[in-house]
Amino acid sequence: DNTPPSIVCPGDIILQGDGLCNAEVPLFTPGSSDACGSVTVTQNPPAGTIITGPGDTIVTLTSTDACGNSAQCTVRITISCRSALGDLVWLDKNRDGIQDASETNGVENVTVILRDGVTLAAIATNTTSAAGIYGFADLLPDDYVVEVVPPPGYAFSPVNASTNTLIDSDIVPATGRTVAFFLPGNVTDLSRDAGLFCLAPVITCPPDLDLECPASTATNNTGVATATSPCGCALEITYSDSVVPGCGNTLTLTRTWTATDDCGNTSTCDQTIRVLDTTDPVLSGQGGPATIQCPATPSFTAPTALDACDTTPTITFADVITPGTCPAEYAVTRTWTAEDDCGNSSQVSQTITVEDNTAPVLSGQGAAATIQCPATPSFTAPTALDACD
Repeated sequence: DNTPPSIVCPGDIILQGDGLCNAEVPLFTPGSSDACGSVTVTQNPPAGTIITGPGDTIVTLTSTDACGNSAQCTVRITISCRSALGDLVWLDKNRDGIQDASETNGVENVTVILRDGVTLAAIATNTTSAAGIYGFADLLPDDYVVEVVPPPGYAFSPVNASTNTLIDSDIVPATGRTVAFFLPGNVTDLSRDAGLFCLAPVITCPPDLDLECPASTATNNTGVATATSPCGCALEITYSDSVVPGCGNTLTLTRTWTATDDCGNTSTCDQTIRVLDTTDPVLSGQGGPATIQCPATPSFTAPTALDACDTTPTITFADVITPGTCPAEYAVTRTWTAEDDCGNSSQVSQTITVEDNTAPVLSGQGAAATIQCPATPSFTAPTALDACD
């Protein structure tokens, strides 16, 4: 008997590996016969042997007859242990690191890098979808790190804020990466998510202003703040005023501008507006210079005062008397001063000169007379009257 048995192996098979990509070799039963008698079938590696993927293992089946003639065939075992991982990059509006039920907005076009968990070498790069989803497939069991590159204007939420790994953020803010983790074989891990929140708006106040009273402090006269959101969020700009009164109708106004985005972030800046009064009141209507004759006394025409910021400026006056060349002559200069509530003042004056140009009047003197010698003249003296003396 020199003829080997006939042997027909079963077809190649694919086995699902366990979390470590291991599988057990099954017992194969080939079709085998011999024209002269029975056969003995052996298998290498034998059934029950633990083999490790990924890759192929060749199992050799040998059929031997009673005379020692043998024939072989092989079966290829392929271990499948490919896994996938991924999850969501979401907008964490309240910054708490937990994906709340209302936080359904994913962040689009975020770069996600899969790295080797030991060397940190980049393995693959993915970009989040419009819904904020990313994923990596066809992965072998190994240690991995997921890195998320936040777009400009975004920052990471707190890491591991919940015991529920499906809704918390797994990215360490300081590194932008997860801690290294082992991905078993034949699993789909959808727990490596990242929370991002929008940074506060950047707000720019109008310049501080000094306005002359009276002035409007309305925004159409003093300017409006501008703001931008680093991540393109919708913005609302509001303001509130704090007023400290000054003298008269002056004031110092601190206008606090606030920019609020639709994620609840706010930024503020202050604009200082001062309404000042540096303008003197205007006096008008005072009398002009005048000259009067003694014994008349000066009568002055007082001015009126107008002030843009004080409706009732205070008017006072002071007189200066300058003696003339004789006791009855003199000049009086009256100076009026108008002062507003902020101490601004102006002056005008009127001078009235009192003169004595009228000669005294003599009367009562004796009449012309003729007397005989030896009489001596005897005069009747007049009396003098003068309006100023």
